[in-house]
Amino acid sequence: MIRFESVSYRYPRQHGAALRQFTWQVENGAFALVAGPSGSGKSTLIRCLNGLIPHFHGGAFGGRLTIFGSDTREQPPSR
Repeated sequence: MIRFESVSYRYPRQHGAALRQFTWQVENGAFALVAGPSGSGKSTLIRCLNGLIPHFHGGAFGGRLTIFGSDTREQPPSR
């Protein structure tokens, strides 16, 4: 299961947030499609899922993102 709980993220040296209070849950075995116009936060969302945010990109991360119960802030991207 993937669970975003009020996730917010602002890239370094940017004034506005790329994600604001984003809440979403994907159940085990579900199929999810991420779609939207350019600049809507799709790549930021994926970078959160694979752990590049906040480990690699820095910036300001808030809220909680768990994948199969593990908090992405507590696991390295390689995991």
